[in-house]
Amino acid sequence: MFLIAHIGYTLLTAEIIAHLYYWLLLKKKNLEPTDSWGIVHFAFIPLIIGALGPDIIDKLISEPITGYGRYIGHSIPFAILMFILFIVVFRKKPTVYSALILGWIMHIILDTAGFIPWFFPFVNYTFQPKTQTYFQFLLQPYVYYNEIGGFLSLVFLSILYFRRGFTPKSFIQHVFTFTSKRFE
Repeated sequence: MFLIAHIGYTLLTAEIIAHLYYWLLLKKKNLEPTDSWGIVHFAFIPLIIGALGPDIIDKLISEPITGYGRYIGHSIPFAILMFILFIVVFRKKPTVYSALILGWIMHIILDTAGFIPWFFPFVNYTFQPKTQTYFQFLLQPYVYYNEIGGFLSLVFLSILYFRRGFTPKSFIQHVFTFTSKRFE
């Protein structure tokens, strides 16, 4: 998958998780409906960084060295190490580490259609050499379907948030606060 699909599907999942959290746990406390706004329960920028994290590690760092776009950043042992690191570094900011972890998990789940070295480096995988160029890969229909789905997710969430009273200015302010004020 590419940038828009990873971001769109991850933000949509965060919205769904936040609503489930609200309806299953917080609704019993008679909170105002405005408290159910989904993505404000997560730190926005870390959610996007987590959604792109495995590709940042593998495609920008590992691929020039190894030649493979899914390497250690897409493995479960490395993901667990990253989760521990996120929790230790951001231990007083649960909206940040939960966003990073959710983004990372969503990225790996969304990439399961292709080869994933799940337990690398503990299992010896045979990595296939690239059989098509980047341009040939871009011509595959599933690439566009995923990107269109991610884009539609972003459009849906934008409409949802602006209907709830977010203005572009308030949304931008929330995005760049790095943490949600809700849990601090």
